[in-house]
Amino acid sequence: MKKLFFFVLIFLLISGNVMFAQPSQSIENTMARLQSKLELTPEQTQQIRTILVNAEQEAQQLQEMNRGNREAILAAWQDQEERVHQQIRNILNPDQQKKFEEIKSSLVWRRMNFDKEVQRLKDRLHLNEEQALQVQKIIEKTRTEMQNVRARYSGDRYQMRNEMMKIIQERDKEIEALLTPEQRKEYEKYKSERQQMMPGRGGRRGGGMMRNW
Repeated sequence: MKKLFFFVLIFLLISGNVMFAQPSQSIENTMARLQSKLELTPEQTQQIRTILVNAEQEAQQLQEMNRGNREAILAAWQDQEERVHQQIRNILNPDQQKKFEEIKSSLVWRRMNFDKEVQRLKDRLHLNEEQALQVQKIIEKTRTEMQNVRARYSGDRYQMRNEMMKIIQERDKEIEALLTPEQRKEYEKYKSERQQMMPGRGGRRGGGMMRNW
């Protein structure tokens, strides 16, 4: 992806959920985090949930309206993000507004690492615009699934690793299904190189595809 900036609605940013997950799942995950971090009142909770439901529906409409033009989709999402953030800020008290900004700031670096990973794949595999958008969706879904596994198996590292490997295998199958034969060969090389960067594999730093994704 060409962007290295932070284009994402706050409910996606906080929850880590893919844009087109079931609305109840993505929104309720976000609301749980917001309630915990901001100590929302029942009235605030309902108002913000309404904002997020409307925003999610609008985001899907924006993608349909700009289908095939990824840059236009991102620009539309950026404009929507700013409006949604302001709507949420208007509902919060001063202390909550400060915490809200801290939440966004603390998560920007994660999103930027994610964007860089998508950009690396686009450049390395010479993805076209449609492929890049589909890969973005797959990686978003993978990231959400990884977060859920970490939360579910936080006390069982062995089970956590097994579940993560299943998610990675499924991610690779979905990505490879989008690629041409030449792109698949390059993707295998890319994965091998990234694997070498993981701890214990001879690389100098940790991370690799599992951490970034």
